[in-house]
Amino acid sequence: MPDQVFILSGILLAGSFIQGLTGFGFSMLAVPLLSMIFSPQEAVGIMGIAGFVNIAAILLRVYKLIRIRRVIRHVITAVFFAPLGIYFLKNLDRDFIMKILGIIIIIFSIFPYFQNKQFFKNFFHTRFSGFAGSALSGVIGAAYSMPGPPMILYYYNTASDVLQAKADIQFYFFLLDLIIIPLYFYNGIITPELAVKACVSIPAVILGSLLGCLAAGKLPVKHLKKIINFTITGLGIYIFFA
Repeated sequence: MPDQVFILSGILLAGSFIQGLTGFGFSMLAVPLLSMIFSPQEAVGIMGIAGFVNIAAILLRVYKLIRIRRVIRHVITAVFFAPLGIYFLKNLDRDFIMKILGIIIIIFSIFPYFQNKQFFKNFFHTRFSGFAGSALSGVIGAAYSMPGPPMILYYYNTASDVLQAKADIQFYFFLLDLIIIPLYFYNGIITPELAVKACVSIPAVILGSLLGCLAAGKLPVKHLKKIINFTITGLGIYIFFA
């Protein structure tokens, strides 16, 4: 048990640092690693609690930049589709869940390399892209505690600057978790025992978030993002074929 908590804390520390630094990446890094130690359902449950703490810590630093009305509209769409993700998580075979997770991670880790193309720039400024992104976010957010990829791409391509996109993303995650976490408890995905495991690692999450935020203005984030994307792609490939 102590070894498990130590490994869990290390994974969540690394993931929360990346989230604090770039505004995203916590779930994409942590869920695959946690799934090697816990079942997919347990990994998602732990991430639900740890991710909420991480987002709240970052949100306190960027809340003044949030575009509230736009984000709330997207959250409503995501919540509407979230029950579908919970159904998949509870009823699908573990190997199938892991392969789908691997595919999702690979797609969204390589997609940023193509987002500067004019076609993608035009697409993200359509009303449909916001709806489609938030609907997909609701499904994979509930199924894998990984709502970020679709809306990260959307907000980073429609915000006036990087800080505004970071603020919108954190607020979106925060509101979505307020709804999804109670659904996890109701559906038995988060149990009291699992909640204790997650809570024990909260200091590591807070520390990682603060360090990431402090480092955000000092490190070459552009290069770090490339390293993160390569690492996450490798994790996705590993999970798919494992």
